[in-house]
Amino acid sequence: MDFGLSIMAGGAEKSLTATGLAIGSPWYMSPEQIVRPREVDRRTDIYALGIVLYEMLTGGLPFDGETDFEVKEQQVRALTPDPREKNPEISSQIAEAVLKAMAKDPAERFQDCAEFLKAIERPEGRRPSKRVIAALGGTLAVSAGIIVYLVVHPMSRTSPPVNGGDDRPPSSAAAERKIVYNVIQSGSEKAWYACTQFDLLKRKEAGLRSARLIQDATLEEGFKKQIQDLRGNIASAVREYSGFLDQLARVDATIAGEEFAKYRAELEAKKALEQISIAQVMRRHYEQQQKGSGRVDQSLMGSDCAALAKG
Repeated sequence: MDFGLSIMAGGAEKSLTATGLAIGSPWYMSPEQIVRPREVDRRTDIYALGIVLYEMLTGGLPFDGETDFEVKEQQVRALTPDPREKNPEISSQIAEAVLKAMAKDPAERFQDCAEFLKAIERPEGRRPSKRVIAALGGTLAVSAGIIVYLVVHPMSRTSPPVNGGDDRPPSSAAAERKIVYNVIQSGSEKAWYACTQFDLLKRKEAGLRSARLIQDATLEEGFKKQIQDLRGNIASAVREYSGFLDQLARVDATIAGEEFAKYRAELEAKKALEQISIAQVMRRHYEQQQKGSGRVDQSLMGSDCAALAKG
């Protein structure tokens, strides 16, 4: 799941992943995920789901800012806005459920999704809409910050209206672009992680050959175990990366192109040359998939990572 895997501790950004990358969406991160990353549990997902439901009901995010740091600061310290301020038609029952799900203290939230679902059931006993149920169920399997948003706000693959018109409310269009940008950023970082694992695998395989030459059984077994773990990491990373590409395939090509360009421009401003190269690889994979060239597999990813390493 991806409710924002990045964390901020000790005044510096770190990551729970082996790559040291900040991966995820600060708009959906819980306070404890930002300041106490080792204390997260399923209630962190409840918080993220509360934000998704807030977004579904109001068409906007509860916390936003110019930088990730600003958004994280609000997640930790700002009062959660009442969704009825943006949409007066929301019932007090639903609004209170959203606010409880987004409580700063995990102990004050719903303790599981079943409790959350019960709280938003209508008084007459009828279940909430299929969209809400889908969002709750989807929390257990997918990234609420991306997938559920795409389900609730489908992205058209058709060309934009003439003269750049857009029938959607400005907040919805901006939110869609933000999600697309996040998919590109997270996908690029996942590709970078896959490349680091391919590089490590190459080194460990060389170590295994050396261990066999000197006939050191203990060393050989150690390398075998590391190689097995790395291959598992690669398979998982490539699968997740392909998922990001699949999500982009549902997006208007013009929007995707503009967000790719925006991401590259920001990387260039930071002079992050390696990440620029990875982003270029992702864009090429996206364009190839758009042309029907097929999904990215481990073989293709491995060869592209090797080409980057030779660079």
